[in-house]
Amino acid sequence: RQAIRERLKLPSGRLLAFATLEYDVIRDQDGTPVKEADLHSTTVNLVTGIANPQPLLHHLDQAGMNYEHIKFPDHHHFSDAEASEIQASAQVLTTSKDATRLNEFLDTYWVIDVAHRFASEDRATLEKVLEGIGE
Repeated sequence: RQAIRERLKLPSGRLLAFATLEYDVIRDQDGTPVKEADLHSTTVNLVTGIANPQPLLHHLDQAGMNYEHIKFPDHHHFSDAEASEIQASAQVLTTSKDATRLNEFLDTYWVIDVAHRFASEDRATLEKVLEGIGE
């Protein structure tokens, strides 16, 4: 923590919070949560256009999900041909980031949420700051 504070050259009184990103709930295109166990009986087509899909692949492997990974570069803008190919897939799972670019092409799909998890000491500090903003 101190090494990062020093690398950022933050003044001693400046707040610094640490968090991790974790994959979380899977939802359908309408936002309704889907049980991961319900997805174990099928193979989904995982569509990603993110810089590093490895943590997501690891999460799905740990969850015991069967998937075929259709990988695109980060911030990829899907062509009509690519969108048609993806749309032909019966079961599509994507990230919330990619869903914003794919939802115009797809009628049904699943989205895996990303959750920010703050270190316990940072969470308490952030809650105090947020309470102060509301006053």
